[in-house]
Amino acid sequence: MPDMLLRSRGLARAYPLTLLVLVVGLVLRAVLLPLGHGSDFSQQELAERFTLAGINVYTQPPHAKAINAYAYFPLFLYLELPFMWLGLHAHISFTILGKLPVMAGDVLTALLIAAYLDDRRHGDGVMALGAALYFLNPLVLYNGAFDGRFDALCVGLLLLALRYYKRDGLRGWAFPLLYGVAVAAKSYPIFILPWLLMRASRRRLRILTALLVVLGGLSLLYLLRSPAQFLYDIVLYNGHRLPSGQTWQNVVRGYLPREVVRMLTYPLLALFGSALLLLTALDLLTYCTVAILLFLLLSQIVYEQYFLWAIPFLVFDLVERRSRSAGILLAALSALGVLDNEQIHPLRPHDHAVAVTEYAAYIAVDLCILIYVVVLLARPRSRPTMQRQALDDGAPA
Repeated sequence: MPDMLLRSRGLARAYPLTLLVLVVGLVLRAVLLPLGHGSDFSQQELAERFTLAGINVYTQPPHAKAINAYAYFPLFLYLELPFMWLGLHAHISFTILGKLPVMAGDVLTALLIAAYLDDRRHGDGVMALGAALYFLNPLVLYNGAFDGRFDALCVGLLLLALRYYKRDGLRGWAFPLLYGVAVAAKSYPIFILPWLLMRASRRRLRILTALLVVLGGLSLLYLLRSPAQFLYDIVLYNGHRLPSGQTWQNVVRGYLPREVVRMLTYPLLALFGSALLLLTALDLLTYCTVAILLFLLLSQIVYEQYFLWAIPFLVFDLVERRSRSAGILLAALSALGVLDNEQIHPLRPHDHAVAVTEYAAYIAVDLCILIYVVVLLARPRSRPTMQRQALDDGAPA
């Protein structure tokens, strides 16, 4: 214990500005936690109550909002059960207890951003700036501490998995297992699977085995009880929905028949999948960034919490390369997320007026995404060293 205290004091002296960012962020979150929550959090609370009562949330989904499905793997469902049980028996508000894992995700993400910059020999000031751009970001504060969405947990888990990608070596299990847990938290890390299968061939079996064990193990109960409904909710449910959220496809939805709009979404998703296969020559970090941004650009469903997925990668590019385009996109995503959500929406029209301002904001942000992706793809690539190439393609170093 004394050694741990001495080490903590040493870290505080070495990184005072980064510590200050963390303290300020935690204070802000402590203020926001009890103030309220959104419909996603209400649906999650009902899902926890249903599960404690023995109800299958995939065959009998909670109806706290319009979406008629629990379209996630059950990792977060299981993670929140002890907090729901404690809240019911200790009479503590689930609005506070249920957000604690989300806060842990925020802290993990901020620490990993700082660690990434520390590994690249940046000082405390740069580390604090990088951590602050995420941890004190208004959209991040709103999304987690106030609204209660759990995207931050997956963001942190994906960054943790990526941190172990090169540390793990070719025969380690830390990266495959952490990657499987990240996919189980929220499915978007599966976007980088084509890169992993094509560029990390010596790890391919471990990655696929970890995905099977983690996802299969977590889902086994529901696969046995209601396999068809479970797989439909996880894999197919969102694919059949009409455009919604902060996407340019919402503009099209206002002027074309529903079936035409629905048919438009399928080639766009096919284009997204094709791009993931064609862009595997990129380095892993750039591939993660491009994959997430292309999803935001081409998916028919884009909500403000999805913007969190890209924020750490934009922070890396902004701080390391001083990329203006990354800074502009980071500001645009943060502003749109804060100004157009279920709690705050000054851009939305009153009554039945046409949402000109809102649609213009969607198109402007999507243009920023498109320009930034083009900038990333146009950057000259340095030739990989033998060690880096070995970690990419699985050849012996």
